[in-house]
Amino acid sequence: MKEVSKDQLFEIIHQEFLCRGVLGKALRLKQGDSLFSVRCDEDCFTVYQINQASHLPPGLPGCVTLRLSKDECFSLPCGRAPSTDDKHLDQARLWANQMLTLLDATFPRKG
Repeated sequence: MKEVSKDQLFEIIHQEFLCRGVLGKALRLKQGDSLFSVRCDEDCFTVYQINQASHLPPGLPGCVTLRLSKDECFSLPCGRAPSTDDKHLDQARLWANQMLTLLDATFPRKG
């Protein structure tokens, strides 16, 4: 997924959600101590990190860590990404890789 454009990245993610029958559904995925709400529909892929602090209501507040569509790409740092001119897209690729790995482990492909 290294050299894919934002359009291509969105299409890859969209197809992965579609083939698992989870397109348009909000999924809870856990990675280490972090909990994420992940959703992909026809227009957008979003990764929302859920705040699990005991003194706050469950899931709120949290923060959008990735929002990707064919027209936009916003991403907070996910890890060390190769540096190119589009740092948000670099980070989006890392988030997508992590979330697709979790998706593979939790929601197998149908068919």
